[in-house]
Amino acid sequence: MKKILIVDDEKVERNGLRYLLKEFGDEIQVYDVENGRKACSILMQEQIDIMLTDIKMPFMTGLELTKKARELQPDLQIAIFSGYGQFEYAKEAIKYGVSDYILKPVNPSEFRNTIEKMILACNEKEREQTLLKDNEEIWDKFLIQRYLYTGKQQYLDKAKKMGLTSVWGKIQNIMLLETNHHFFEEYGQQLVDELEHDLNRSLYFLNLSADQVLLAFYHSASDNYLRIANYIHNYIKERYQTECFLAVGREIKSVDQFPKVFAELERLLENKFYRTDMWVFYPSKSEGRDITEKYERDIHNDMINDIRMKDVERLKTDFQKFRTYIQTCRKDSKMYLKFICSEVMKVLYEEMDELDESRLKECVEKIYLTNSLNEIFKEMERSINEFASGLKHKDKSNRDDVEKIKKYIYHNYGEDLSVDSLAEKVFLSPGYLSYIFKKETGENLSRFIKECRIEKAKELLSQSNMKIVQICKCVGFKNVSYFCQNFKEYCGTSPERFRRGENMEDRIREKSS
Repeated sequence: MKKILIVDDEKVERNGLRYLLKEFGDEIQVYDVENGRKACSILMQEQIDIMLTDIKMPFMTGLELTKKARELQPDLQIAIFSGYGQFEYAKEAIKYGVSDYILKPVNPSEFRNTIEKMILACNEKEREQTLLKDNEEIWDKFLIQRYLYTGKQQYLDKAKKMGLTSVWGKIQNIMLLETNHHFFEEYGQQLVDELEHDLNRSLYFLNLSADQVLLAFYHSASDNYLRIANYIHNYIKERYQTECFLAVGREIKSVDQFPKVFAELERLLENKFYRTDMWVFYPSKSEGRDITEKYERDIHNDMINDIRMKDVERLKTDFQKFRTYIQTCRKDSKMYLKFICSEVMKVLYEEMDELDESRLKECVEKIYLTNSLNEIFKEMERSINEFASGLKHKDKSNRDDVEKIKKYIYHNYGEDLSVDSLAEKVFLSPGYLSYIFKKETGENLSRFIKECRIEKAKELLSQSNMKIVQICKCVGFKNVSYFCQNFKEYCGTSPERFRRGENMEDRIREKSS
């Protein structure tokens, strides 16, 4: 039953509208009052679905009532009555979320159409709210995944409207876990259940791909997340005989930080192909602390990893930090400094397309023969610029390799794809392929494969009568329940409901437009 509130200072008008509404029978319950004050009183006591109000009334105009009613009941359907001379008022009211306006004198047929349209809008809103409630967990995973990937405010706004951020706001830390050979497709949920039992705590778990998951930890003052990450690595290695890489995020103080922290975790995991001695990665100390702590630990490795990742911008940034550190903090002997610099130069020249041994020898000799810090830094800077210049010519080749991989995935999404097998097709190392793919597309390779498969599944659901289990196998998923879980988290709805035309992404886009 829909509740309708009539607001008009003329009793004859109110009675006339009541009469017209009788044809809706038990479908509606009608209230009528003569002014805005009494209307507000009812709105504070009753959940009203539709309000019909005149514009000109004593105590409170229809415009003022519309603004107040919208504050009291944001989802209220509102229609206003206006004579031909009041049309400008009607246009103003529409700015405040009025659903429709009805010209006086009221035409019974037009009035019926307006009410029917407003009842349909109420029913659609109720259906959507029921769907939201029934699928809150799906919405939760769908929205947080979209927000992590894009950082778009519309997903955070939707989560806030649904009350999901009250849960997100309790998250203190997130970790990114990555394995090879689709480990999480088979053991993801089982692993989380075991960790929750062993750690004696609830975990927030999000599937990102068959190779990658995100774990979130709720607030606890005593947590040492680096220690927890090492425990998880050892547990997976001993329990499943599988190596797992983990990236540990900074402390999260608000949900607005999620995309930034997540992006940093992805960057940290890029090092896994080059730091064969490390399984757990973590960010440097927060800004504002003495940078000595960081460079005592890994000043040498940072620049070498930048070189091997062909990341010129990070290399230049780390070199400038290194330079500042040496000039202001470090008191080592010059011989030790020359050793570090020459090692970096050796790796740099080894990574150039054409290794010029004579040029490398000349560079190292200059470093060892000079007693000037400025000369050492000048030689390093010149070599870094030479390295950067050489990479510019390689960019087109990288783009071509990425396009080849994308085309292969598009045409072979049903195969057992892995970073290792894809890298072989373009004669690159897995680490370098992952790096250039992320650099060129802005997207993780494993996630791209997953999204390609789900997009193809959406196409098959819409355009064929194939069973879901058949679609699952066709697009490269081995496990039907895992496929359905990933589909729901990616699309915000189940494969069955998607086939019936429900698409959460479209709804969010409509609301934000």
